[in-house]
Amino acid sequence: MSHLVFSLLAVDFDGDGQRDIWNSPVDAIGSIANYFRQHGWVHGDDVVVPATLAPGADVAALVADKFNLHYTVADLKARGVMPLGPVADNVPAVLVPLETSPGVTEYWLGLNNFYVITRYNKSTLYAKVAQEIALEMKARYLAETAAPQAESR
Repeated sequence: MSHLVFSLLAVDFDGDGQRDIWNSPVDAIGSIANYFRQHGWVHGDDVVVPATLAPGADVAALVADKFNLHYTVADLKARGVMPLGPVADNVPAVLVPLETSPGVTEYWLGLNNFYVITRYNKSTLYAKVAQEIALEMKARYLAETAAPQAESR
């Protein structure tokens, strides 16, 4: 990491007075969060929405530039991509095909926060896995914080 990039992005997230992304996991995670924030992450927004394709949808044309948000959800709907979850028509999105097993492809709409993750690592698979790990971590955190409240009743 260059000194300039380090000075712009690294944060002292553990409060020990040093920005140490190599030896402090807390500073490393905080610095990644800072990177995401500076690159347009919107707290609380979805990363992806599952989608399905109408017969005849031109997938090759839609995924040709898989790392940019050239379409809106309305544009993708007009081209045969149907979101399977709630998302406004004016939201920028990209079609993301992910092969989950040999010959089996899932389709997703990558939204702004998906785009931000791919600025950090230009891999759609990486971005989707990062999203899935974050959801699992959130679920575990919520379960752990809810357990003591349930026990105190």
